[in-house]
Amino acid sequence: WSSDVCSSDLQGFTITKTVVGSVAAVSGTENEFDVTYKIEASNSTNSSVTYSITDALGLDSDVSVVGTPTVTASTNVTKSLTSGFTGVSGNTEIIKDEVINAASSGVATVESYNVKVRFRINGASQAKNSCTGATGNGLFNSVTASFGNNTTSSNACADTPKFEPIKFAMSVIWEGGRQGAKVKIPSVTFGVNDTGDFEAENTA
Repeated sequence: WSSDVCSSDLQGFTITKTVVGSVAAVSGTENEFDVTYKIEASNSTNSSVTYSITDALGLDSDVSVVGTPTVTASTNVTKSLTSGFTGVSGNTEIIKDEVINAASSGVATVESYNVKVRFRINGASQAKNSCTGATGNGLFNSVTASFGNNTTSSNACADTPKFEPIKFAMSVIWEGGRQGAKVKIPSVTFGVNDTGDFEAENTA
């Protein structure tokens, strides 16, 4: 995974984002995975800071989110998390007007948020699997914090896992019937794959 911290130390308040651990396959599925991002807000100033966070997913186009991402805040976060967060379509706010305490004895105060996303790989293309630092490549995710008249941001990304579709073969055993006879076989679905309808011909 990679992390691209785009923030500068504006007034002693910073935001960072990383990928936690590795992308994990979901048991019982062939193409679903979990990825967790960690957001850390740090205040090294002598004053409390009021900030808000938005978090936007910019995933590989072969990837779709399953369900709703879950957000878990550290115990020192005092405000309630914003409801309806999805990471897309304008529903990117995680928290609004949170107040982070000043540094204590020269040690910065840190508040954190874990964002867990379950996603499905919908195709075998690997064109956008690798992280490039830009949205739409790999499992890209960008967080922005606003405080006062300032904003600061950070990006994190993990490569999209490679997905190899299952190869599935079907044969038709004829019992009797004339040579050249044909029969239509209905579509068979297995996992995310579909054979489509096809026609079998007796060549015996």
